[in-house]
Amino acid sequence: MTSAPVMRLPPLTDCPWPDCGQPALIAVLVSLPGEPPRLAWPVGCYCVGHAVIVGIATQVHHGGDLWYGPRSLTTCYHDAARQALQ
Repeated sequence: MTSAPVMRLPPLTDCPWPDCGQPALIAVLVSLPGEPPRLAWPVGCYCVGHAVIVGIATQVHHGGDLWYGPRSLTTCYHDAARQALQ
């Protein structure tokens, strides 16, 4: 008998907002104009309150659709995501 592989979540990280310290549970994703429809780029993972602020600011800056989801949707590489979206 073989067992199914266990899917493990990435380690929980803190919200990267300065001086926040709350767990980063929410993934923020945005589509970019000129990219294929429904292709979402990860912005990063934040606590609930800061995810909303970051999502709105990202949508205003880049346009496109905005999605929020559980952090398991994407690996939360905050620095890499910031560089890709600048």
